[in-house]
Amino acid sequence: MPSHRPAAARTLIGVDIGSTNIKAALVAPGSGVLHVARRVTETHAVRGGGAYHRPAELLGAVSSAIAECVAAAGAGRKPAAIGIASMAESGVPVDRRNLPVGDILAWYDPRPERQAAWLERQIGASALFARTGLRPEPKYTLPKLLWLREQRAADFTRLRHWAGVAELVALDLTGQLATNASLACRTLAFDVTKRAWDPELLGLASLVPDEMPVVLPLGQAAGGLTAVAATRLGLPSGTPVAIAGQDHLAGALGAGVTKPGDALDSMG
Repeated sequence: MPSHRPAAARTLIGVDIGSTNIKAALVAPGSGVLHVARRVTETHAVRGGGAYHRPAELLGAVSSAIAECVAAAGAGRKPAAIGIASMAESGVPVDRRNLPVGDILAWYDPRPERQAAWLERQIGASALFARTGLRPEPKYTLPKLLWLREQRAADFTRLRHWAGVAELVALDLTGQLATNASLACRTLAFDVTKRAWDPELLGLASLVPDEMPVVLPLGQAAGGLTAVAATRLGLPSGTPVAIAGQDHLAGALGAGVTKPGDALDSMG
């Protein structure tokens, strides 16, 4: 009788882009974590306050970590998909060629403080909270956009889209700009009652909803790997890439916080 070898176990890659480290984990459903690749999240300080990441450094670190996991998987267990979770609020303008313009403003960069205070005077803290679920603070995307328009006008005029960190990585890998609600709701420009970008709030920064990432249902792929990205990572072209969400929420799911009454205290 002919022998039948069992099919190789399917593997997946989960990416976590954090403030301190970038991690890619090779996992097999039912077997757990098989390999973890870590890279430092390079951060650059601004004299007098402020911090940023260089897009090329961050994208290079992510690709390197993913490629390490692909190599660890071996030829018989090529990952079937990639999921990207990330810190929220950090982001960068993207031009008409889908290339980042300038630096990625760190989520904790305090420089948009004046713009956040202006938003509170303009809309009101209670009204902002009712629509976005957030208080006006400098870490959110909308104050960053206002700051960029004022302080980095040359970069701002080249903006065709805004990309958070997870969205930027997915854009680099697939050519598609997409997000999900767990990241969109950390921008101060997403109406959580309508689950849609808020035209009035974006208009304060001279933007329209079409200039923000498309908000996809959780788990839906943003797109498949381009031929260039696939070659770089050692994976088949078209391998699905999904936005896995905000790191705190993805971490809560991984910790088993899945039902009413569960809680996760995440402090860093």
